[in-house]
Amino acid sequence: MVSVWVLALLRQWISQPLLDLPALVSRQEAVAELVASGILRAKLVGMLGKVGDIERLINRVVQGIATPRDLVGLKSSLEVMPAVREALAALPQDQRQVIQLMYFNGLSQSRIAEHLSLPLGTVKSRTLLGMRRLRGSLAGMER
Repeated sequence: MVSVWVLALLRQWISQPLLDLPALVSRQEAVAELVASGILRAKLVGMLGKVGDIERLINRVVQGIATPRDLVGLKSSLEVMPAVREALAALPQDQRQVIQLMYFNGLSQSRIAEHLSLPLGTVKSRTLLGMRRLRGSLAGMER
């Protein structure tokens, strides 16, 4: 089953497609990683199942139309965030830097290699090791 916020994100991607090639390549690499790794995909689905459409829930609160169920959903969604932040902070700096550039700044691994003046293989290794550590740290958060 697909959550409401995933549908909203897909709708946004379709109505406002990426025009920036590096960001598009980065998104494709992330999707390829999820397709290739069933374990990572399953863990991500488990984690994301706990996260509601935060933007929609906040809008309902601001408009004064939030129900108790909305508030509980917002609380549950926000409770996941510190664990993700802590897991990222616990990574070695070189792995955290590569993952943040990739997932938060939208850079592809080749762009990260250029940006940090590192061999592409080093960037790929740091990404793989960092993602493995994150998986281990966040394993208890699955449904």
